[in-house]
Amino acid sequence: MGGQPPFRSFYISTMAFSGTRYVVTYDDGDNTNTQRLEVVAETTVMAEARVKHLFPSAQNVVVAAA
Repeated sequence: MGGQPPFRSFYISTMAFSGTRYVVTYDDGDNTNTQRLEVVAETTVMAEARVKHLFPSAQNVVVAAA
C-alpha cells in the first residue's frame, strides 16, 4: 500500500556548515507528547527557531548544548 512512512524525514544538505550541536526538547502543548532531537545551529536562539519552523505546534521548547 502506497502510504507515507510513520515517521518524519528531512533532507539535510551536504554543504559545509559550522555550528554547535544542541539537543532540543519540546512538546505539543499538553506535556504528554515530548519529543527530543539534535539540531546544529550557530546559537541557542537559532536552534529554537529551526525547531519552531519545522514543527509549528512545538511548545515548551528547551535547548541545551549537546
